[in-house]
Amino acid sequence: MRGLEPPTSASQTLNFEAKGINKANLAKLSNWYLTDRINTKGLTHFSQITIERHFRQLLQDFDTLPNSLQLSEWLGNHSPGARKRLFETFRAFGRWLEKKKVMRNPWSDIDIPKVPVPLLKAPSPKNVMELFAYLDNHYPPELALRNKTIIAVFVESGLRLFELSSIEPKDINWSERTIRVWGKGWKEGKAPFGQTSESLLKEWLSQYNPNGGNIWGIDRAGIQVMLKRLHQATGITCNPHSFRRAFASILLKSGTDSLDIKRLGRWQNLQMVDRYTRSVQFEDSLRHYRSPLE
Repeated sequence: MRGLEPPTSASQTLNFEAKGINKANLAKLSNWYLTDRINTKGLTHFSQITIERHFRQLLQDFDTLPNSLQLSEWLGNHSPGARKRLFETFRAFGRWLEKKKVMRNPWSDIDIPKVPVPLLKAPSPKNVMELFAYLDNHYPPELALRNKTIIAVFVESGLRLFELSSIEPKDINWSERTIRVWGKGWKEGKAPFGQTSESLLKEWLSQYNPNGGNIWGIDRAGIQVMLKRLHQATGITCNPHSFRRAFASILLKSGTDSLDIKRLGRWQNLQMVDRYTRSVQFEDSLRHYRSPLE
């Protein structure tokens, strides 16, 4: 990172800790941290924007690097979901500070915030057909086709937003019905798609020429806006995460093994699959429920 070199000795590190880190140095450290993460582990565009926003919030509220008590109180002023996301950003940053020998991790004694975990429902195949019908009845034919194709690929492929918004024609393997994607950590992978997506993709690409860009003609922000408007108009939950849950949930209901769902959706572990399908598992168990007192 330009403008701030890491300390090269233990004495420098201790001196840095004694003096503290002011707002200017904290801004430089955050830039160095982001650059290092991008160059070594890789960051999605969305993750980079999120981390940058978290640091802006910290810099807005503190003139120097906060200690554990100050950071804990600050986290407590945020909603449960935001609290956990902020904690994860600064836990990683604190560990990085120690690894780079800038200073000891200033927040190693902060406990992970506990947040409520609601059962998040996923759109059903019937909901998807309702979205298709709304698009056909309320949008110009070309836009309706594009938006239906986006939704179909989301549901049948389980793609993340940044993955879907980056698809180019060369990424589509028509013979095996897969899409080449670059997932988290810039790992190359493949995502499957079904007959509905194949039919819609071919029809869409027969009308639209990407001309070197993605196959949609809109970026990820445009996709988010489109889905948000659909949700407001129909009341049906439709966002990239809900479609990824639908992908996992529909496969689970059809009898697909959790390990296969993990591989097809490119999740890191089975716990993530369980998290995305919790509502399905509860609903299936509920069907078999009989009151112990009846």
